[in-house]
Amino acid sequence: MFDRMHSSRSPALLPAATIGVVLLGTAAPARGQDEPAAEAAPAAPAGAVEPSSASAEPAAAPSLGEPGESCQQRSDCLPELHCIFNVCRSEREGRSCAATADCGKGLRCRQRVCVQALCVPPVLPGCDAGAEVSGSPGGLEGTRSYIGLTAAPGFSFYAGGGDALQGSFLLALRAGAIFDQTELGLEFSPGTWVSGFDDETHLQLQATIGGYPRIGEQSYWPLRFGAGLVAVNTKLLGQLRADLIGFAYQLGPVLLEVMAPSYRFAFAPDPGIFVFSWQFGLSASYIGRGSAPAAERSELDEGRYQR
Repeated sequence: MFDRMHSSRSPALLPAATIGVVLLGTAAPARGQDEPAAEAAPAAPAGAVEPSSASAEPAAAPSLGEPGESCQQRSDCLPELHCIFNVCRSEREGRSCAATADCGKGLRCRQRVCVQALCVPPVLPGCDAGAEVSGSPGGLEGTRSYIGLTAAPGFSFYAGGGDALQGSFLLALRAGAIFDQTELGLEFSPGTWVSGFDDETHLQLQATIGGYPRIGEQSYWPLRFGAGLVAVNTKLLGQLRADLIGFAYQLGPVLLEVMAPSYRFAFAPDPGIFVFSWQFGLSASYIGRGSAPAAERSELDEGRYQR
């Protein structure tokens, strides 16, 4: 009996248990739906950017030192410069040169040596304290005025007036300007030119143009041509001039010049006066301070060396 009852109940119990398990499995999601939803994370404020998405701003490049400015290492200076004794300097500084263009940025050619272009008071770091200031170049480069005196004995030949060869003497004032070794000048003899010792003194005025090609560190070859007038008594003569052989040497602000000789030709077609003169002498001129050479003036105009 028990066996029959057990056998008869077992089939009924299995479905009930299976149904209970299924009901429990299906009831769990229903209970989960009835539970309150988990709290959402707080929203970020409007306009805020998460750190991970923010773009990094590039750092501003440091300004590099120009010639004469202070430095701690070479990277503090412009690429073409070196840091020497804590001053940005060009590697060409101190080298020989023929013109400022041979030296590069921030330098000029002074007495055939590349030196810093500017030493403006108060003296900039790295400037040569003994150098000329205010952009005034050494030598005859740049724009410079001058004034001086010429004394030149010689001899003259009178053609058409007895064909005589006589001694002569010239004492003259000279003044003008030099533009990058090109000279524009005036020569004036206030009754201090004697074309012949048996003649009266003459008054003469000449305009000249020439140049000073450099032949040494402080030496030059003076070349000059001129034209003017000579007053002889009541006669007015034209005059031409050529200085082709000579030597000039600069001692600081003084320029000494030897003429060997200075050729002069005075003429008056009517009444047929022709005077050839050869004057051998010495002139001394004071050269004033002036502006920087042309190449450096253009750089100054651009403001590349303004401090």
